[in-house]
Amino acid sequence: MEKFYTYTLPNGIRGIHRAVCSDVAYCALIINAGTRDELGDEHGLAHFTEHALFKGTEHRRAYHINCRLENLGGELNAYTTKEETAIHATVLRRDIAKAAELILKDEYDVIVVYNGNYDSIMHKFGPESTEALAELRLNAHVFGIISNLVKERLKSHNTLLGFAMDHGCHEIDGDLGSHGLDMPEDLNIRHRYMAYPAAK
Repeated sequence: MEKFYTYTLPNGIRGIHRAVCSDVAYCALIINAGTRDELGDEHGLAHFTEHALFKGTEHRRAYHINCRLENLGGELNAYTTKEETAIHATVLRRDIAKAAELILKDEYDVIVVYNGNYDSIMHKFGPESTEALAELRLNAHVFGIISNLVKERLKSHNTLLGFAMDHGCHEIDGDLGSHGLDMPEDLNIRHRYMAYPAAK
């Protein structure tokens, strides 16, 4: 059962937190004001404010804020609705962020990132359980972040990027996941490769 923790900071900001075992962490600041709160002569002010939040602070320029996250394979974005204005960030687990750092250094011919999250979840809940499929989607998301990082930062190289699962899996008693047997399900794996040519 999911457990949420709520708290209020001394400055009055209310927080809610859910701890998950994941390769990705999400953080959002949501302001309880949107386009519905604009007066007649303020149309577009909420959206304008959203963009102004990315123009830097007293201590950090906009470039520093964006690059700090992007250099670790993270993402920073925002949106405005009628009810709220939100700024949200996605950051990678420390070892995956380390892979992003290695890509940026551009000193290695081969970098391998191993995600064992699906394997552990499918053993516990089953190969096609809601929990296991969520981990697969998460892995695909992380792969997309790394893929974009490689494409943007390694333009001077011919680069081969692969999404390679090490084995398939099958269900055992109780619909739990297992593998390691000489059977079609355990041998049925698909790899995905993408090639990026060096920029001319």
